[in-house]
Amino acid sequence: DIVNTLIGVLTRFRQEPVAIVADVEAMYLRAKVYPEDERFLRFLWFPGGNLDSMPDAYCMTVNVFGAGPSGYNANAALRRCADDGINTCSKEVIKSVHKNFYGVCQEVIEASGLEHQLGPDGTAIEGDWDAVFACVKACHERLHHSGVPRIHATLRVNTRIDREQSFRDKVASVQRLNQ
Repeated sequence: DIVNTLIGVLTRFRQEPVAIVADVEAMYLRAKVYPEDERFLRFLWFPGGNLDSMPDAYCMTVNVFGAGPSGYNANAALRRCADDGINTCSKEVIKSVHKNFYGVCQEVIEASGLEHQLGPDGTAIEGDWDAVFACVKACHERLHHSGVPRIHATLRVNTRIDREQSFRDKVASVQRLNQ
């Protein structure tokens, strides 16, 4: 199961001094919804936060992060962009997109030997500062080498020096609290 529980998402990290979570920023919000399907993505908004008032109904016009099919939709949109760019992109770029760039980076991360966990918001990597950033650099280099001209990644770095605690230890401690 590559999708963490909510507890797993909220409580990663902590064995090594450095932990990073990275994902492509705003991928979901860049995938538009067909106008005829917007009605299926409705939400209510209470003006001024007044729950006694009649809510206003709105429809999402873009893919919603966290909704059931959102991951599939965002990846399908990415593949469609690659196919549409068949005359402007190299065959390696299109091949990389269809292979799944997450898979390419996952191969690099696994080869690094660093502790890691794939989750719905990215991949948590634990290890020594230099080793973790060398791994991130290797992911970028591998994608660039395959023909991807630009990569925008968002990194969150978490360091801790007061004690050792892996992200798995942290998840376990929160799960014990809920028993």
